This record gives sequence, structure tokens and C-alpha cells, in this order.
Amino acid sequence: LLGRPGLSPVGPGETTGGYLRVVPATGELPAGQADVDLSETRRRIDAAELADWLCIGARGGDEAPALGATVAVESTFGGAVLVDTPGAGGLDQAHARLAIGQAEGAGILLLVTDTTAPLTTPALRFLDDCARRVASVVVVVNKIDTTRTWRDRVAETREVLRAHGYEGVPVIGFSALDATAALALPDDDDVRGRALRSSNHAELVAALEGCLARADVLPALAALRSARALVTPVVTRLLGDRAAAGGDPGVQAGLAARAERLELLQEARTSYTYDWDATTAALRRELVDEVEMRVEHFGRRWTDRLADSRWGVSSTALATLSVDVLADLAVLEQDMLELVSRRFADTISALYASVGLEPGPEL
Repeated sequence: LLGRPGLSPVGPGETTGGYLRVVPATGELPAGQADVDLSETRRRIDAAELADWLCIGARGGDEAPALGATVAVESTFGGAVLVDTPGAGGLDQAHARLAIGQAEGAGILLLVTDTTAPLTTPALRFLDDCARRVASVVVVVNKIDTTRTWRDRVAETREVLRAHGYEGVPVIGFSALDATAALALPDDDDVRGRALRSSNHAELVAALEGCLARADVLPALAALRSARALVTPVVTRLLGDRAAAGGDPGVQAGLAARAERLELLQEARTSYTYDWDATTAALRRELVDEVEMRVEHFGRRWTDRLADSRWGVSSTALATLSVDVLADLAVLEQDMLELVSRRFADTISALYASVGLEPGPEL
């Protein structure tokens, strides 16, 4: 972002009303192009028009408010994807969840606060909700150029995080203002080097690179765990067959018991089918009730919030409110899908457990 001024719309206050997803350019989305996500469709625009769609109060034509946008650049952090949460409601869980969902499994959550105020309760709630969905967390205390006591604020932030269960999370004092100014100077300028050092630019980069290095290993570890889970039953069965072929009486008795159990399962197959039908019918009723309850809660919450604005709101506030409703609705949909998936997984596990089997995570 420092190397591409203007890529992400900024301003003196809350500027953007939707998330911005920065991705490496592809044949489908060339560099300099962006896809704007509307409530029910997507629209391709030039990256230079992003502010017209994402800034609060801006409307790209007569379309509905934009939830966010995906913009392509030639190269970004070695191929990484960067998702910037909206300035308006940036600490709102709905906006954050929506942005993280667009990141398709974020490696790092970079939470930015500043020296003007301590880490707030909403920020900690935001962290709790989002940290479960990412591999690493880094906290930046920005605007260290505004006060000489910024180290005290960094230490205070680190202590608040430790007390909240986030011990060991990197907390780095930083000056975006100094870093931006430094990178505008010639590469061989000593002033540039001093400004970068005063901004703590190198410390932030080192922390992010450390997190990315660990994130690169996580998929390989997950693949190894899956492979081991798949191979272990096969190896166990082969070892049992080899022992049985060797005439071990204990192993042969175990195989005989296993064969008898399989015969009993085959005989009882019809009753399992009936139980499955009854179980899924009951689950369907429970899920319908749960969806209706959550949708009703959603309606009450927004009715109350709109009632607080019954004397009218500005056009800017109305635009922000519209995006907030859409983001909250999108998160409600995500939660419902996750609930259905989890409940069906529990039902399948219970079905297998009833006959003494243990389904693996893949199933």
C-alpha cells in the first residue's frame, strides 16, 4: 500500500464503507481492474473508480451500496492476498467477518489501533470474533510520531492483550506518516533511512514476515495430518491380516468377532435407514426453528436501530446504514450455513457411533 498511493481510498475520518480485497493480477482480473460486490451482483470497473464505489456517501451510478471490492495489482507481497476492512464500522463484527470470509482463510489479522486511546472493549470483542479464523495476529499502535510516550501505550496495549488471553501477540509501535514520507525520498538518501527507522517500518515488516513464514507451513501440516488419518486404518488392517495369516489365535478370534459384528450390522440395516429418516426429519424442524428465531432477532435489532434514527439521518449516514444492514445479513447467512453443516456432521457422527464406528474428520 505504501508503494501504491491511492490504491486504498483514504481520508481524514471514516472513509470507506466496504472492504477492499487486493489480489495478484490474473487473466480473469487484469491489473488495474476491480470487481465491485453489490448485494446481488458484481460489476467490473477500473481501479481508479474505486473511491466512487467504496467511499461513504459515494454511489457508482444508481446501483445499491457496495459491500466491497476486489482489485488486481501486478504483484502484492509475494502473491499474498490483502483484505482491508471498511473504515466505517471497521471494528463491527459483521464487516470484519465479511472481509475475512473474502480472504478465504486469512493467514494474519493485522489489528491497527493508535496512541490516542487505549485498546477498547469493542476492539477486543472484534479480536475474539476474528482471531479464531486466522493463523496469526499482529497488533499495531499507530501514530507514534504524535507523542514521546508512545512506548508506554505500546506496553499498556501488550498488557491488556496479555490479560485478555493474547500473550505473545506482537505489539508494534508504528508511524504510517513517517513511513509514507520516507518512501517518497530517494533510495540513497540518509534522511530516508532515518525516517524509516523512526517509523519502526523494519520491525513491522519482520513481524509480518515471521507470521507469513509460519502460515506457509500450515497447509503442509494439515495435508500431512489428513494423509496420516487416511493411511492409519489401512496400515492397521494390513498388520491384522498379516498376523491372522501367521496363525495367531488371539488375532483370529478378533477377526471372527469382527465378522460376526458385520453380519449383525447387515441384518439391522433397515432399522438404521428408518432411524436416519426420523433423525433428519427432527433435525430439519430444529434448524427451521433456529433460522426463524435468528431472522426474527435480526429484524428486531435493526428495527430498534432504525427507530433511534426516526428524526432522520444524513445521506452519508444512510449510505453507511445500508451497507451495515447488508453486511449483517451476509454474516447471518454465513452463520446459518455453518450451523447446518455442523449439525449434520454431529448427526452423522452420532449415527456411526450408534454402531460402534468412528467417522474421520474428512467424512
